[in-house]
Amino acid sequence: MKTMRSAKLLLMQEGAVPRDCSALIIAGPHKELLPHEEKALAEYTGQGGKILFLLDPAPAASLEHLLKGWGVIVGHDVIVDVSGVGQLFGADEFMPIVTSFGQTDITRDFALAAFFPHARSVTGDTPGEAPVHLEMLAETSPQSWAETGSIEEDIRFDEGQDAPGPVSLAVVITFAGRSQSEPSDSVPDDATPGRKTRLVSAEILILPATPTSGCPGTETSFSTW
Repeated sequence: MKTMRSAKLLLMQEGAVPRDCSALIIAGPHKELLPHEEKALAEYTGQGGKILFLLDPAPAASLEHLLKGWGVIVGHDVIVDVSGVGQLFGADEFMPIVTSFGQTDITRDFALAAFFPHARSVTGDTPGEAPVHLEMLAETSPQSWAETGSIEEDIRFDEGQDAPGPVSLAVVITFAGRSQSEPSDSVPDDATPGRKTRLVSAEILILPATPTSGCPGTETSFSTW
């Protein structure tokens, strides 16, 4: 059985992610990242690090400046589901049901429904500078949409303003085959002296910050990611 050790990281003070960090979790951020914090995360992924972002809808932080550079669009919205399924469990239209999962290593065997209370849309865009591979992890039903207006007023779908369902709310990004050099006592003649090159693969996982339910194995899948 693999054991895990967790520790808090104040990136503003540390200035970098520790080299022995196998995965970093940024859960429910309230404020946008500072430039030097974004730089530290970019350097961490460049070394093959893994990051799990758990995002709430506005007014919570979207981290859109950082994530857009990796080909991700975080919506300024909240997902509404009018299928009526959530009401069967005592919830409202802001707890969308998800039965469609991407064919990834994380979600391939999901067979039941899951619920993501108060989620925002997370979709793919044209990749930025980094060569990335983006996959959808979960999307809502056709009886849903991404609401961009006030949720304090009468909720209705506004064509041309709100994004119709199915709506993606979780994605995984893979940076595959990045070259990285590291110290070495023995290197080929055509390589930089004292360095050797290896390929590293980084991953970024973006999910709603609220707990999911209804999918046995969810915790196992994400804890072994």
